[in-house]
Amino acid sequence: MEKRGITFVELLLVGTVLSSVSLFVGWNFRSTRQKFFLEKQAQELVGILEKARTDAMAAKEGRKFGVELKESQYIFFSLDDDANKAILKEKDLLPGMILTEDEVVFQKLTGIVDSEKIINLTNSPYLIKIEITRMAIKKGKIEIE
Repeated sequence: MEKRGITFVELLLVGTVLSSVSLFVGWNFRSTRQKFFLEKQAQELVGILEKARTDAMAAKEGRKFGVELKESQYIFFSLDDDANKAILKEKDLLPGMILTEDEVVFQKLTGIVDSEKIINLTNSPYLIKIEITRMAIKKGKIEIE
């Protein structure tokens, strides 16, 4: 006697294989998405740091420029000779992103910083380090914390 059709065991096996594959693909997509948004946020932060340095070197309005880093936002500002701060732009980080709290001030005309800094931008479990030296701003590669 010849039987046609699918047995219950075959159906269970195909279902198990498909769910395993979809779980693996979904996990990789989430990981890739986290890395993409972390990279995007780091590039945006490096851009605003470069703008602060450029504006300071141009001595725009005779002021110093800087970026205040808070846990979930950054603030682009200028300082006059009396240390009065004028906020030029505030930006919240993307959800899940955490910054090292610090303040980076670029001196007018030279664009240098008083001390070198390393800023950590994290989106758990990933991390990007942004190094600010006297003469350069360097963004590192994505690492795992």
